[in-house]
Amino acid sequence: MRQFARIMFFPAVATIVAALFLGAAAPPSAGEKVTGVKAFFREGQTFITWKELGSVQGESYRVYQAQRKITPANLKSAKLLATISEGSCVFRRELRKKFLQARTGIKGYGQRFCIADNLNNDPGKMLPIGTGLFVNTAHQAGSRFYAVVPEVGGRERPGLMAALDVAIDEKVMLPGAVIQWKHPDGTAAVYTHWMDYSKWDPFNEGYAYNFGLAVPDKYDGKTPLPVMYYGHGMGGGYRCADKASYWRCLWIWHGDKSGSWFFGVMNRDKTKVVNYAEQRIRWSWKWLNAGRPNQFFKIDPLRVQAHGHSMGGTMCTALALRMGDIFCSTVSSSGATIHRRNRVWVNQAARLWGPVARNLPTQDGTGVWDHQDYAQWSLKHIQQETAFLLVSNGKRDGSVVFEPFPDFVDALQKSKRPFAATWDQRGHSWSAYGTRNEGMGRYRLPIDESLPAFANASNNGDPRTDRSGTVNGNLEWSASGNDFAGGNKADDILDTKREYGINIRSLTGPATVDVTPRRLQKFKVMPGEKYQWENIDFSDPANPKTVAKGTVAADRYGLITVEKFAAGKAGLGNRLVLRPAN
Repeated sequence: MRQFARIMFFPAVATIVAALFLGAAAPPSAGEKVTGVKAFFREGQTFITWKELGSVQGESYRVYQAQRKITPANLKSAKLLATISEGSCVFRRELRKKFLQARTGIKGYGQRFCIADNLNNDPGKMLPIGTGLFVNTAHQAGSRFYAVVPEVGGRERPGLMAALDVAIDEKVMLPGAVIQWKHPDGTAAVYTHWMDYSKWDPFNEGYAYNFGLAVPDKYDGKTPLPVMYYGHGMGGGYRCADKASYWRCLWIWHGDKSGSWFFGVMNRDKTKVVNYAEQRIRWSWKWLNAGRPNQFFKIDPLRVQAHGHSMGGTMCTALALRMGDIFCSTVSSSGATIHRRNRVWVNQAARLWGPVARNLPTQDGTGVWDHQDYAQWSLKHIQQETAFLLVSNGKRDGSVVFEPFPDFVDALQKSKRPFAATWDQRGHSWSAYGTRNEGMGRYRLPIDESLPAFANASNNGDPRTDRSGTVNGNLEWSASGNDFAGGNKADDILDTKREYGINIRSLTGPATVDVTPRRLQKFKVMPGEKYQWENIDFSDPANPKTVAKGTVAADRYGLITVEKFAAGKAGLGNRLVLRPAN
């Protein structure tokens, strides 16, 4: 329940002295002080508003919190949460880009915040000009008082403050999002979410962000939908859609206005680079699962995909690697792979991440240019499970150059990743690459199902020498979304405590490939332990026969790789079976 509070005012306790230097803010008019302070708690955050001083410019406002009523006498014991510039009701990024104004045809729409769901797209629900806003994320349950103290000419003015005389009841929970616009048909919406101000310090962004989402036409609001994260290219933004695009799933469009390749930027003092964009994506995934009252959809958490082109394709590659706990698969078109070698874009990224030579640390201490080298990252995190990655780049791409691509593909094979890659003679154009097992919008690979990582297949092409070709694209496996035998369970994936089995088929005739089962669910592998493997020929499904077997030890990461596994094209292919040797 929203809880509003009345306010307390305090008379001035000191004489306001006129500015002594050129350009200093003039003092406020006699008797003017902060007024209209209100606060309410909503989904993990307290929204605090106030009426700004009207007779000065360039002032700021200091927001305080305490467990008792705040007065000028006890102000020093209160906790300073933030210093907020004047005009904080204005959404400056929306003011520049005007996405919602263009969508609605209403001048200024969306350029000031709504802090309650605006389901009817009423511009009158935007905060009035001259309103101050601060959104505080709760870190501890309890009742809290708030006060707003103006700062004029660099001096705090406690005598002009306003404070709540009723505490706000707060509790810790995932922060929510507020609807700024909703499609009249109920098929799409734009939300604003505020990140945790106390932990959010990008040098060039605030802490409020818009994102768009959409559901299919004639959707009942109850059936769980697969999720599609879409990544836009450089210069793009979130989308105000009419309904879901292309496939019957829930689409979500985050914006990366900084052009950070959906990673993040330097903090305010430019001493490190923080994955702000990745954090927003992870927050939104939690929020999609939260079942909040202003959500008009249900999602299927087992089928979450991402696709995008150029900078958006880069996002998909990073999400596959770093968020394998969320994404079942991603589709990357013409995305960057090793950023320090992303020629024409290196200087652009350096403005956000710092120069390559400095290699500023990221939030985990790794140098940012090393962190954004996805080949290096993959090799350093071999044990981390990743999504199935479909990646496609053009050899004639003059924007995101092809040159690093072969090294990235090599690293994916060496780090035993589930992926398939393709290349051709195109330039920087879209290519939605797909395989038998997965493709853009297919959702054939639920995240709770094991899948194989292929490497060194004899039917692979060579991205260094071949004009066009594929790595791992000439192989498939039988799975719930690509069942070789239909009603016959003989080819189904078996993933139990004591046995693992999967059928693999070559699309080009007999081939050999190194196979590493990944994303295991029940079959647990211990590093260094030995396991028996068996290759069963299912070319004649009625008469399967063992054609090879042996023993293999799990590596230090707890991964089992059966090298040069033979797979055919006929019937149900060849079945790999694994069991503990003891």
